[in-house]
Amino acid sequence: MANAGEEFLYKRDESGADLTSQLFNPDGSLKDPNAVIVAQEKEVVIPFSIPASPDSVIVNLSTDGSSPPASDSATNIKATYKVPTKWNQEATSSLPLYYDSSEGKNGQSCDRITIYSVSAPKNIDMSTLEKASKVGVAKSLFMSDISNGYFDQGVLKADLIGGRTSRKPIKSSSVPEGIDEQVYYEFDLAFAPLSCPDYMEGNKENLGLGFCPYDNILLVSATVLNNADSNEGGTLVVCVVECNKNEWKIGNTDLKRVRNSFVVDRA
Repeated sequence: MANAGEEFLYKRDESGADLTSQLFNPDGSLKDPNAVIVAQEKEVVIPFSIPASPDSVIVNLSTDGSSPPASDSATNIKATYKVPTKWNQEATSSLPLYYDSSEGKNGQSCDRITIYSVSAPKNIDMSTLEKASKVGVAKSLFMSDISNGYFDQGVLKADLIGGRTSRKPIKSSSVPEGIDEQVYYEFDLAFAPLSCPDYMEGNKENLGLGFCPYDNILLVSATVLNNADSNEGGTLVVCVVECNKNEWKIGNTDLKRVRNSFVVDRA
């Protein structure tokens, strides 16, 4: 099991001379910071109302850009991420959501994108994320607390393929410049299906090695936004980008950039 560090997962093969590998590093950043790239992403902004003093674990959830319930007596924050404009933005009878019709793709690149916040009576802080790789990412991020079996229960036993931390700007009244740094923990999770048909039953990926290849991949980014009125605890905010193995083959570079684009700020 890998621990969260500064290494990137799923290094791209640089031998291909495709335009993406020429312009971008494996983490999705530009190789040439001075290069001019026409906007090819759509920004999705999700408003969240965070309860001040919850009596129990409260989860607010947004799926594929939907707005979670609002409350007048709560702190307002916003979560933002970006999706490629080449992905279909509205599901239709002929094209599913996140279908990539670009040349050489022609397939769905992502299953769903979830943003959720967690508020709890016992304060949540960054130590929750620091310990996640040892305690279990799904457990630490309250994935099992989301009602109606929102996440496949296989995620509770998912393998942690790897992770990293990153720092991004955030508004803050506690520093003279008004901009501070927010730490994000990124985890790459994957798990195999419960049953694995053998080769004779048509599963060409089962080579008789005693295990089935990963079928579900979750790219996760999580942070804890400190309470504005105190230095103790805060609210956990999580982005989960889900895909299956076929979608991963089509859109792995785009999927990583979606996850990396996730930021949280005070409204």
